Formats: sequence, structure tokens, C-alpha cells
Amino acid sequence: MKIRRRNDINRNNSISIKVAIISGLFLVLAALINGIYPVINTIIKNWNRIPDQNVSTDVDTTINTPLQGTMGTSQHRSSTDQNESGNVNNKSNTNNHSKEESDKPNKVEETISTTAEIIEIKTVIIKKGSFHMGSATDQNEDNKPTRQVTINHDVAVSVYETTFDYYEQFCHEKGIIIPDDNGWGKGSRPVINVSWFDAVKYCNWLSNKKGRKEAYVINNDIVIFEQDTEGYRLPTEAEWEYIASLTTQNTNISPMIDYSWSSSNSEMKSHNIGGKKDINGILDLYGNVAEWCWDWYAIQYPRKSEIDPSGPSSGDKRCIRGGSWKDTVDDISIVKRFKENPSVKNASIGFRVVYSIF
Repeated sequence: MKIRRRNDINRNNSISIKVAIISGLFLVLAALINGIYPVINTIIKNWNRIPDQNVSTDVDTTINTPLQGTMGTSQHRSSTDQNESGNVNNKSNTNNHSKEESDKPNKVEETISTTAEIIEIKTVIIKKGSFHMGSATDQNEDNKPTRQVTINHDVAVSVYETTFDYYEQFCHEKGIIIPDDNGWGKGSRPVINVSWFDAVKYCNWLSNKKGRKEAYVINNDIVIFEQDTEGYRLPTEAEWEYIASLTTQNTNISPMIDYSWSSSNSEMKSHNIGGKKDINGILDLYGNVAEWCWDWYAIQYPRKSEIDPSGPSSGDKRCIRGGSWKDTVDDISIVKRFKENPSVKNASIGFRVVYSIF
């Protein structure tokens, strides 16, 4: 009887130990699950946020301001509209389109993940079409003659001129010295003291951040424009004038002082973006800082009609458009042209990015 009781005790002790071990294992497992779950949940959430490099992350919203009529010497003829299924239908007429047709610009927003912060790229889509470029009446012979130019693709143009906030991220990542701000401040002010070469390098960096093919092949001072890509880039001179003429059609931008920073109101320095009224969604198209364009400067425009012109094949100075804080109101008009050596950096020149949509 004593032996049987001892065996019973041993059996009970063994069961108790097993129960304790199993309970302990359950507690450990519960603790592990409790600790790992937030991590797994975060990974899943972040994974869902990572865009496929081959999928556009653009978000389209329509600006409810139809563009029609003419202004100055520029005339627009919209050549496309888009049906509800997203297919593009070609049109060839000079009539104004109804509100349902696609001569309205669309706003696009893109975000760029960087080690510093999230950059939001806001753009307005300018639909392809034809216009008359140049001026028949301007006193400067370089702005003549007028001729018909066709932009044969949609252009997404940045709402803002590139700011120090954006450009500094490029500098940090590439180990480049941040440009001087002339003591005016950085942040939301347009970046200044950048050369044309600096601007095209920034465009390629931005393209890489968005998973787009680079628009430029850069080999020291030799830069080749890959026109069939959708990478970020500088506008051609024709695109810049087309954007300016199209966005100001049937829009009263008088007094110009409400829409631009010029010598009459700038206190001879640049200002934060967004300080003036937008023109159909685009800010600081006139004044604040002048904007580098892709083209080599041509003394006079060709006389014949052109499709997607990108300027001469060579030259010594690059085109600049829009005028700046130091220019008069007359010098920040649609047709006024400026030029500068592409290596020059000064406090009145910055840039705006665009990309083609094919």
C-alpha cells in the first residue's frame, strides 16, 4: 500500500510538472505573438504603401476652370479629348470645346519617399495642341516671327518652381553643397544660384526617385535629351510659352502685381512660393525667379511651322523664360525671352520641372 501511494504521488507530481511546462509554453507563445504582431502589422501596412515601380501613382483631379478664347498673340487649338473609358480621340478644329471635353488642365499629385521626408510633386496637366508662338509686334527682333507650333503630347507641369526644400534633399543625397540663398532664406523660396547643368541633374535624380526613365543622358558638359521618355525634365522653350499662353486664355491677370513678383513689388528679392494668385493652378509662372528651359538660344525663330521643337542643336547660351523679381512687368510677359550661359549661377534664376505624357 505504501508503494502504491508513493507511485500515485510521483504520478501526480509528473502531471503537475507537465501542466506547468505546457502553461509556461503557452505564456511564452502568447508573449511572442503579442510582441511580434505589431511588427508584422507594420510590415504589412508599409508593404501595401510601396508602389510598384512600373505603376503610376498619379492622382488626377480636374480643375474646374475651362480654358477657351485667346490672349495676346497666342492662339490655342486643342487637338484631343478623352472619352470616359480613357481612350484619346484625335480632333482637328479651331472651335472652343464644351466643358465635357479635355482642354481643361488636370491636377496631378505625386509623392517621393526620401530619407529626409516626403516630397509632394503637384502638377497640372496641359493637353496637347497647337498655338502661335512669338510676337509680330514686339520691339525685340529675337521674339519674331510668329509661327504655328504643335505640342504633340500632354505635359504635366509643376505647380511650383523648385524650392530649396526640394533641392536640398537632392544635395544631401548627392553630397552637393546647398546653393546660397543670398540671405533671403531657404525653405519654400524657389532655389536660386543653380546652373542649367544643376537643374538637369536634379531632374534625373527626381526621375530615379519616381521610378521613371531619366530624360537626360549626361556626360560631363554633354547632355542629350531623350524626348521619348516620361522622366522629369526642364520644359522646352516652346512648351513653356504654350503652357503660359494656354493657362492665361480667357483669364484676367490684371493687375499683374496680384499674380507675380517683379521689380515693382518684390523689394528686389525672391519670395516664398504661393504668395501670389495662381493662374489656373500654376503659381509664379511670371516673376519671382526666371526659369531655365532646355533649348539653346536661337537669335530668331524659324519661319516655318514646327512640331515639338526643342531648339538648335548647339549654341553658347540656354533659354530662360518668365522673368524674375528684378524684371519689370513688361519683361515678364508670355513672349519675352532671356538667355544665359548654362554654367552661370545667379540669384534671379531657378527652374520648374515638367514631364511628358504619351
